Amino acid sequence: MINSLKVEANKHGDKLGLMAFDHFEEIKQDLENLGFNVERYFDIFTPNDLGFEVKSVIVVAYATPLVSMDFAIEDKIKTIYISPGYYAAHNKEKIIFEYLSPILNKEGFHISEAKKLPCKSVAVRTGLGVYGRNNIVYVDGMGSFCRFAMYLTDLPSDDEFYDGTAHLRYMKSCAECLKCVNHCPTQALNINQNTVDISRCLCWMTLMDVGSPDWVNLEWHNALFGCMMCQKFCPQNIDFMRNVARIGNYDELQTKAVLDNNADAELINSFGCGSLNRLIPRNLKILIVAEDSVL
Repeated sequence: MINSLKVEANKHGDKLGLMAFDHFEEIKQDLENLGFNVERYFDIFTPNDLGFEVKSVIVVAYATPLVSMDFAIEDKIKTIYISPGYYAAHNKEKIIFEYLSPILNKEGFHISEAKKLPCKSVAVRTGLGVYGRNNIVYVDGMGSFCRFAMYLTDLPSDDEFYDGTAHLRYMKSCAECLKCVNHCPTQALNINQNTVDISRCLCWMTLMDVGSPDWVNLEWHNALFGCMMCQKFCPQNIDFMRNVARIGNYDELQTKAVLDNNADAELINSFGCGSLNRLIPRNLKILIVAEDSVL
């Protein structure tokens, strides 16, 4: 069964892994040891209203391009980027669900979308991806330009590909490469640690309501959401940096409406960032004055 699911995922350009649901207790402990507030950000307990006993979780990796859009500012065009992983308008999770469901249902199994699970932790433990020194997951054939979709199922897992220590390692190529460390403007990366100092990460600052602390030079920001600096210079991403999807071209009136936080729902939703859309006015204002927002 797992091979059939993997073959189907491959047909769609995706890659699939399977992990027994019981491992989430172990993952929870690992995340807590790193200082994560697991209960705040993740829901790793089995829902009671699915109508089936959850035995495993399916994780699917799918490629996502670098997204860009142009804004007209005083007769000039400013190109703004969204880091891969934060553009959510492709509806890929639903597409994956629709091609996996018939295979599982035919054999009497069930599947349900899972929204708040630590996908990176699952991806590396199932062999689907591997961490880079920058704590971002890389998938063969996708680099770090990918997202993960998660699903709960009653399909048993034999844990054939499970590696409970995979989260402690990063790519072999990272051993002699310090490009992500050297290009991180906030020094959130350190050669002596395997995790990112989240309090110094620009990516995190673009996603939080509190924004950037006073010590951050606003010109360090380089993406509407996320930060491209450690991915842009990574040798593993050379082939994927060329894959840019241009999703919007906004005139001066539209740009002003966004900056003034006066844009209508249709305009804001055109950015395709889901719940993050509320932060677009603030983040765009920062990038309008940043000199390095063009990659």
